Amino acid sequence: MKNKFLKYTGLRFLFTRAKRIYGFVKAKVNRSLRVQLVLTFAVCSIALGIVSSLAVEMFGQLDQSATITYEYGMNNIDNTARNLTDEIESREETIMRNEERARDNETGEVGTEYVRTMPEIIRGYENRSDDIKILIADSEGKVFQRSRNATEEKVDLHSVIRKAMEVRTGQYVRNRQEFYTIYPITTDGKSSYLIVSGIPYASIKYSPDGGFFTTMTGVAAFLGLFYFLTRRKMRKIQDLSAGLLEISTGNLDHRVDDAGEDELASLARNINHMAEELKTKIEEERQAERTKNELITNVSHDLRTPLTSIMGYLRLLKDGRYEDEQKRNEYVQVAFNKSEQLKVLLEDLFEYTKISGDGNKLRKERVNLGELLDQLTEEWLATAEESNIVLRKDLPQERVNVYIDPDKMVRVFENLFSNAIKYSHKPGVVRVKMNAEDASVIVCVENKGEPIPPEQLSRLFERFYKVDQSRSSNSEGSGLGLAIAKGIVDLHGGEIWAETDGEQIRFKLKLNRA
Repeated sequence: MKNKFLKYTGLRFLFTRAKRIYGFVKAKVNRSLRVQLVLTFAVCSIALGIVSSLAVEMFGQLDQSATITYEYGMNNIDNTARNLTDEIESREETIMRNEERARDNETGEVGTEYVRTMPEIIRGYENRSDDIKILIADSEGKVFQRSRNATEEKVDLHSVIRKAMEVRTGQYVRNRQEFYTIYPITTDGKSSYLIVSGIPYASIKYSPDGGFFTTMTGVAAFLGLFYFLTRRKMRKIQDLSAGLLEISTGNLDHRVDDAGEDELASLARNINHMAEELKTKIEEERQAERTKNELITNVSHDLRTPLTSIMGYLRLLKDGRYEDEQKRNEYVQVAFNKSEQLKVLLEDLFEYTKISGDGNKLRKERVNLGELLDQLTEEWLATAEESNIVLRKDLPQERVNVYIDPDKMVRVFENLFSNAIKYSHKPGVVRVKMNAEDASVIVCVENKGEPIPPEQLSRLFERFYKVDQSRSSNSEGSGLGLAIAKGIVDLHGGEIWAETDGEQIRFKLKLNRA
């Protein structure tokens, strides 16, 4: 039971490891187009070898190659030497048995086998072939048995062995040369060497060679399999090309298929990202163009209105068309008020342009925000009283420091105070509150006035936007104050927004604490 459990556990471990290795290799292959192509080429090469081998078997008889070989003649000489060696060894065994029987004859055992002599054995092989020479030499190379066509008395065994090895290793060469083979034997109880040599006969060997058919079949299999295995990748490349062409025509909503993990999928995702970025950039450029045209239109309209009034009253003064000195002074005052309004509009426009530009820089310093708000509130008390508004503050006693540009942030708070006083019910109350949190601080300017529709709250910070949508001279303000405030707060990395609850209107500003 224990052995079965261990065997099961081992198989489970091997299966788990194999599964992990397979998953790892598969992930690597899926993420690398280069590895996929290498594997595809390897598979196609293996298929080429297999198909070529099968084609040789199928078409080999159509085209055979003939070669001259001495293999069969050499094998014939070598087989003669082997047979002769076996017969000599058999002769030695027979002699040993006869000797044993002769020794046993004293105890009653009789009978011996016939033993052929060495010359008889050699002569038997001479009669089979006259083209071979047979020599039997002792360990010194002295020849003591030979065939009739051999004349050697002594041989150099070292030279014979070397020739035998040289010819044996070059058995398929076309040059005809004498073939040697040598075998160790025992004759009459002594170690000897059997040397057989001769000129091997030539023969023609036919080898199957498919030639053209084999080559074409293998190439066709390679190309066909390579085409089959790469068709999906090629289709993906074609889709990417078509997608790029479609995007280049201006259809930035077109997206290419980015499924997968390899380099082509990464390229597809980059193409889609490029199309999205181009679409965003073009939309921003179009919005900037619309913004520019709208800005020009609004500025022209807002500048023309007070300028027309100024020119009208100055023309009356120039032509002397006034009843008395009091009327004249009234015309001068109106023209002056309109010029002041025009000056405010130009200053706001210049400030908004600076805030919106890339070259605007902040001069930040560590400021106690509570003290700054307390000071500003005191400065605006008189203005609030003139408008029948009570300005109240609710500021914490603790020190709350922030890194800000004091001059620009004062402009933000002045715009909020000015709007709250201007659009509050009269008489009314404007409250300035500050709430310190762990990492930030929130300033709230609250007043009660005409309700603002919720859908218009986010548009309050757009340039020239006014809730009443009026562009006449009767609408006070340039419409740029809140846009300037938002630009300054954005430069400080803060947030500004508006909230409404019936007639209760709150403008809130959030900054990071120092």
